[in-house]
Amino acid sequence: RYFPGGLSVTGYHVNNPGSRNVYANQLGNYTGSDNTGSAYIRMEARFTSKLFADLGLRMESSSQLVSNSQYNFIAGFRNAQLTPLDENVNTVRFDMLPSINIRYAILKTLRVHAAWFMTLNKPLIQQLTKYREYDAGASMISMGNPLLHFSSINNFDAGLQWLAGHSLEVNVSGFYKHIVQPLEKVLTSYTPGTLMNVITNTPDARSTGITGDVRLHAGRRFSNQNTPLITFVASGALIRSNVKAGPVQSFFTSSVREHTLSGSPSHTANASLIIYPARFTQFTVLYNRTGDYITAVGSGKEHTIKETGKKYLDIPDYRAKARQELDVQLSQKIFKQRLQLSAGIIDLLAENYIEYQDLNGNKKMDAPIVVSNSERSGGYYQSGIDNTVLNIKTYATYYFTISYLFK
Repeated sequence: RYFPGGLSVTGYHVNNPGSRNVYANQLGNYTGSDNTGSAYIRMEARFTSKLFADLGLRMESSSQLVSNSQYNFIAGFRNAQLTPLDENVNTVRFDMLPSINIRYAILKTLRVHAAWFMTLNKPLIQQLTKYREYDAGASMISMGNPLLHFSSINNFDAGLQWLAGHSLEVNVSGFYKHIVQPLEKVLTSYTPGTLMNVITNTPDARSTGITGDVRLHAGRRFSNQNTPLITFVASGALIRSNVKAGPVQSFFTSSVREHTLSGSPSHTANASLIIYPARFTQFTVLYNRTGDYITAVGSGKEHTIKETGKKYLDIPDYRAKARQELDVQLSQKIFKQRLQLSAGIIDLLAENYIEYQDLNGNKKMDAPIVVSNSERSGGYYQSGIDNTVLNIKTYATYYFTISYLFK
């Protein structure tokens, strides 16, 4: 049971304490349960000295029960009356999730693999109710949906691994996902000037991509240790996703247009560099970059810009702008490696987290719209192209730590 605003609900959930009336818009409480039972069977098969296979089967039983309620305070009574606002939402299902992974060693240093497996994405209890909350950061209402269903995912993956001794490892693979009724946030109007996002099962989606990573160890030093001088690890992914246009089960939106899958960026990149410049001294650099992605799907009538032919909606998608982070750390061990001194910076680049609406349909963040105020009007357009809906300023974090190992 969850009480937004704390356990003291007097005067918070009911507009006029003492009334016996139930107000349909007071969805501040919900009660629910979530039970999952599962069993897993796994079999390893070795056909030859080079060919292996792993077979698995996960059997999962799920039961979710949830309902909204209101605390109604009546004059002269100490305890509040708990009144249901809607019927219980009960979801019971049984799923069988098979998997198979085949590995083949072409050479001692070259291996290939192929895998297929099924997974589930199930809604949270809060998402199954008409429970509403205000997201102050995004300046909108968030609401659940009693019509939600589980989302099943078919996953395919194939790739190769190259081992060049102990110093170099390279992995490259491609993947394909077929997502049945993915769970996405869909934007809709709530009140004039206020939006609401409702979690919704959207039409089937497909996601394809290529991933790769490299691990390099170079330059051994310090004859009495196996510590390499430099360790470098890098990984990245190029992703393409597509959600079909079609109808959705929602009380507020009847359909969505074709779009990229929410939370699926166009690309990701990660890298780490560890250097040992001296005995017991370590310098670490970490880098991460994530491309643009949709955080909430837009809705409404589709319009076309005559000059460019690009399309936009009455309520355009909310998109997160590409962002990168850089962390650095220097550490030194002394006193027989018992005392360690560490200093570093987290998020050195300190790029703001920005969500925007792509008003010109080019799928990227352009100059933000600037509106100026004047004495005669509430505001007028000054410059810019895209609408910035959220801009969170970030700061670099500096730290210094001292740790001691007792032994």
